[in-house]
Amino acid sequence: MSWEYLGYIASAFLVASLTMTDVVK
Repeated sequence: MSWEYLGYIASAFLVASLTMTDVVK
């Protein structure tokens, strides 16, 4: 596992959570 891979997963999860929050609102 490389840091770049972890960073990609973290950013993708962050965007997904933000989108979900927007949808819920």
